[in-house]
Amino acid sequence: MYSINLKLILKSFLILFLFQSCIKDDDDSNLMCYDECTTIKGKVFKDGGEGVKNVEISLHYWHKDKFAYIKRKIGKSITDSNGYYKMVVYLHDSETDRGRGNLELRINNKNLETSLTNDFLKPSEVEQGVSAEYDKYRIDDIVEKESTLEIDYFIPLKSKKSIISLNNFSSTSKDDNFFFSLHVPYGFPNKYVYPIQEERFANSLNNEFNVVTIIGKNTVIVTKRKNGNLENIKKEIEILEKNKNFNISYDY
Repeated sequence: MYSINLKLILKSFLILFLFQSCIKDDDDSNLMCYDECTTIKGKVFKDGGEGVKNVEISLHYWHKDKFAYIKRKIGKSITDSNGYYKMVVYLHDSETDRGRGNLELRINNKNLETSLTNDFLKPSEVEQGVSAEYDKYRIDDIVEKESTLEIDYFIPLKSKKSIISLNNFSSTSKDDNFFFSLHVPYGFPNKYVYPIQEERFANSLNNEFNVVTIIGKNTVIVTKRKNGNLENIKKEIEILEKNKNFNISYDY
């Protein structure tokens, strides 16, 4: 009985050891680079151009397969009084290989949240859906180590909330649906294509939704699936003043 328990204990320790040996998590963000350095810089700024100070930007690499999980915090920087950040880092050869792993720039949303007034679109007001991870930016364009990338982060001003209505929805099939998504310029450049809120679905005959909109370009994409037919409608709406909004309706 005791020998069986001892075997189980030893087996558990072996599994734990193997698991730990397959995880590598390094923090090299305080290391200086002296040769073959990559420079990443940019500005965290609000609509109007004013920078946001004291926001942490960091660079990370991670790679996961069935044998190992490798993570490395490569560098970090705090935005200055004008919102500018800069980091000079050393990248391993594997970290510049697009086909292996992920190189990501990340922003500390907690720092950003407390630095913004309610006039601006805060991170807490942007829904973190499946695709809308606004605190991350994947870097795919490093060809040579000794290169410089400039990557900004933009925060727009909010306008008065707008209203989008989805009317006359009547489903005759389980595949029928009627919904919209709202897209605005926000965050890192490649995140502009993602919605700032999760899709809003019609679930009754007539549906009215209050949505967060910004001063600037707001893009509404409406999708109708009816009797096996799919239709997408895209509408761009420019709001020029804080106390302005829009009220638009779509019929199924």
